[in-house]
Amino acid sequence: MKKLKNWWTNSKTWQHISLGAGLILFVYFFIVFTVRITHYNKILPGVSLRGIYVGGLTKPEAVAKLNDATSRYLESSITYQMNGQTITAKPSDFGVSYDNQALVDMGFELGHDSNILADIASQTMLPFAAEDIMQLGIENDVFSNELIKINNAVATPSQNAEYQFNEGKIAVIDEQIGQNINTGFAIFNLASQFSALDSTITLPIVAQNPSRTTAMLGRQKDNVTNIAKVPLTLAYGDKTWVVSQQQLISWLFINTIDGPFRADLLNKYYTIPYQLHNFTIERQNVAEYLNGLAGEINQEAIDAKLIISGGRATVFQQSRDGTTLNVQKTIDAIIDATTSISNKPIELVVDIKKADVSDENIDNLGIKELLSEGVTYFPGSSQNRMQNVRVGANRFNGILLKPGQVFSFGEYLGDVGPEQGYALGLIILDKTVEKAYGGGLCQVSSTAYRAALLAGLPIVQRTNHSYAVSYYTEPFGVPGVDATIYYPDVDFKFKNDTGWHILIETEMVGTTLKFRFYGTKTKAGVIRGPSFIYGSNDVTKPSHTVFWRDVVDLNGKVTKTDEINTYYKSSLDFPVINN
Repeated sequence: MKKLKNWWTNSKTWQHISLGAGLILFVYFFIVFTVRITHYNKILPGVSLRGIYVGGLTKPEAVAKLNDATSRYLESSITYQMNGQTITAKPSDFGVSYDNQALVDMGFELGHDSNILADIASQTMLPFAAEDIMQLGIENDVFSNELIKINNAVATPSQNAEYQFNEGKIAVIDEQIGQNINTGFAIFNLASQFSALDSTITLPIVAQNPSRTTAMLGRQKDNVTNIAKVPLTLAYGDKTWVVSQQQLISWLFINTIDGPFRADLLNKYYTIPYQLHNFTIERQNVAEYLNGLAGEINQEAIDAKLIISGGRATVFQQSRDGTTLNVQKTIDAIIDATTSISNKPIELVVDIKKADVSDENIDNLGIKELLSEGVTYFPGSSQNRMQNVRVGANRFNGILLKPGQVFSFGEYLGDVGPEQGYALGLIILDKTVEKAYGGGLCQVSSTAYRAALLAGLPIVQRTNHSYAVSYYTEPFGVPGVDATIYYPDVDFKFKNDTGWHILIETEMVGTTLKFRFYGTKTKAGVIRGPSFIYGSNDVTKPSHTVFWRDVVDLNGKVTKTDEINTYYKSSLDFPVINN
């Protein structure tokens, strides 16, 4: 001790300073390494995460502490203040989520890096400048929708300045400035405040300026007055429609929602400023108005209905031309009228579509002779079945098929029910025989099938009955020339490939039904058969029949032969259900 005292007395000042600095460094490094050793598996002192102090805690302890805080925060009622108004909501409503493990890992890395010098520097600074790390996860769509919901509850929408026509003059109604959440700042503020688990959040406000101001409309007033100087009268035939001056004014503007909000508002903070231009009639507005009128003008063309009389086709129901409002050309006429001095009615531009079949072109259709006649017989049918055959056959009387057209029995037949005049009758449905409206319509489709075969027309789709039915055996004595129908699942189709129109005529006398095809004869069909391959007319047993249809030209030469095989099941497989 005496030696140390003598050294201190005899030593120089710089030696004193060096000794003091050395002692300070010794104490500093002693503390640093003591803290590092005691916090080897802990977060260093001075670290806060989400505003929560976690210094001295292990990773699991810190995660547990943060999980407890964030879970309570997510379901707590947070106050959102906007322009003096207050709304409460839960952070979870915004789609907020927290990855506390990842945040704790980040906090633990402070002072625990592999660079010892950087670690010591961080460790030294933390007690004096505490580090608070932020982290947040947000579902974009949920966040946007919730922010829009809050904005809709408290925002004040802007209102455009408007023209108003009153007592023969045009006046300008002033605009109103609105207020919205400033989404740009709100997004960043909310993210920061949610991460910090704040209980009160202030939402920034921005003015929502209207796209049309009083000054803007004032400068255009003379122009608009000229456009809406008089009401417009639209005319077509004996009908007229008056467009008021206020209506004309409304056509000057496209009504859009002006604001920054949409589903992806995180990517859109500000609106594009409205560009000033001379107000003119907006075609879109006029089109919407004219589309409303179109229902009174538009009509489909209807072909004339034909019958065979005196050996030739004649009209028994006149055709009707189709009409369609030409919206774009009518808009042109309206816009022209607003810049002219004429007060004459504006004629709507209507396109006319001539009917394909009329008394003007009936002689050019090629309906001049009988092509074929298909016949079926149904003695013993019930009154309901005969009613259905009569009603169904009438649906096809007078049908005119165009060249190349595919005839669909089901499409022409349409709905089948009591409203159409059908009664209950037996039908084969799946694995049973039961009553349904229209039972017996297969008599009609089978008759049409035979007429198409004898006319030599290509058969596009045909399905036979599940088991042989006596009504379709005559005049052949053997089943096989039938076509069932259960539209849309089962249909009968053929194609008109004659190159001319075909007119269909139906006739029912007693229990005999006939289909006659009229047109220009280019070929014919000749049926050979049918005959049994196996089985017999005993419908309780399965059978297989076959017939051939020869297509012959006008010289009697066979140009094509079709082989039609028909397989029937036993009628016993289809029990009758009484309902």
